[in-house]
Amino acid sequence: MYTNTRGFLPAYINCIDKDETYHGLWWLPSNPEDKVAGVLYLRPKGGAKLVLIGSFKNEFAHGPDHIFVEHEVITGQIVPGGHIMTLVDCKEYEWKSPMFQVSKATSTQKFRIDNLVFSLQTESTPKFQGFEFATTYLLDWVAPDLVDSNFDFKAPVLTGAAPKKVSFKYRNATIDINSWVSPNFNHYKEALPQQASISIELEHEITVRQFREEYQRPIVNLIQFATSHLNSVTFLKVTPKGAKDSIRVVDTNEFDQITHASESIVHHLLFRLDDLTDDISTFIVNWLDAHSTFQHIFSLYFGSRQVKHQFPVLQFLNLIQALESFHYERESTPLLSSEKEQFNNRKLTIMNKIQSSEDLDWLKTNLNYHTQLRVRLVELHSEATGSLADLVGDSNVFIKRLVDSRNYYTHYNPKLKAKAAVGDELFALIYILRIWLDFHFMNKCGIKPEKCSELIKRNSFYDSVKSITKQNKYWQTPRHQ
Repeated sequence: MYTNTRGFLPAYINCIDKDETYHGLWWLPSNPEDKVAGVLYLRPKGGAKLVLIGSFKNEFAHGPDHIFVEHEVITGQIVPGGHIMTLVDCKEYEWKSPMFQVSKATSTQKFRIDNLVFSLQTESTPKFQGFEFATTYLLDWVAPDLVDSNFDFKAPVLTGAAPKKVSFKYRNATIDINSWVSPNFNHYKEALPQQASISIELEHEITVRQFREEYQRPIVNLIQFATSHLNSVTFLKVTPKGAKDSIRVVDTNEFDQITHASESIVHHLLFRLDDLTDDISTFIVNWLDAHSTFQHIFSLYFGSRQVKHQFPVLQFLNLIQALESFHYERESTPLLSSEKEQFNNRKLTIMNKIQSSEDLDWLKTNLNYHTQLRVRLVELHSEATGSLADLVGDSNVFIKRLVDSRNYYTHYNPKLKAKAAVGDELFALIYILRIWLDFHFMNKCGIKPEKCSELIKRNSFYDSVKSITKQNKYWQTPRHQ
């Protein structure tokens, strides 16, 4: 069902969680007199698209000669109602016009829209200094116990706790994690009107796109990591420099809009904010730094978890590549130094026995040290033994299975097929790789190894994986005949 413009109430639009259709007049800030009728379509899966019944263009070309344009801003006025809406980062993807009568009036022009900004007119991409947003499961992570329940003679009495706030500095920003009970709190209602948000105040102005890349996306990924659930941004408010009132922005590019918490996730949480005790700000700052430095690794990790119906082989390859890349990005370690020293000593011994200068030159060029995947996995496993010991059986057998499976699914050499994991065993490897990365991400951000293992083992997901590996007796020490 489409919602027509008559019921348009911009105060209630925080995200695209259902199909909406809005009619209006649209124009470019550089030419406000040239208004074009059009329809804005909002779709949870398809994002925002503007279809103009006409065109902003004055020059036309068909076929391969047509050049698609981009506009920083398109402004519109919803009809009826007169509400102003600003569309930011608009990319043309289709233009049509009859061959026999090419004109602005007979054309249709279509745009994909990145962001919707309400009640703001601007000639260029707007910049803001203050930002506030929330996600689907933010409250579950931040403050699950803001309301206490007691009983009197008639009904349960709910008591709201004082608001909570965690504040810290990160680069040129002040970040606040807020949780509170709604001021409309009714002591006899069964509903728990708890709320939470994250606000960020910058020392300078940035665009919404910059904010999402530098702050919002890393923080949303952190909440997804901690809650073990896909999160969507449920609202975003921005504040221009010097202004008191905020403006709402709707992101149209959410991959999968989950705007309402659909279940209790208490048993699925990897950790809550309170589990970080006195190291909350340190952990989050380390996470933001790591997200920037290891962006490719986080993309592999979250990509394997966010994309529904992804092929198991692709999940496996993404996760093991993330683990290998994580090790590669670290500084030299004692094990790597020892392996490299042994290689160089053996190479020198071989070269001393060769008389031909041509052969020596070939060896110097082609025989160089490359860290094997097995060596990387052995070292990473040794650091996470406390979290993995109950899952992997014989670590040597387990690591060999990982390496063989990676080699087969990368090259598809028929000789390696019998050595690769398939079916339930492949899924078990995927689950353990997730737990393995969970450990190293938490440890990298400042949580001690013992605490990492404690948080991982209390999660119901860990118990499920442990049950699967024990029942199927995967990766056991081979028996000698």
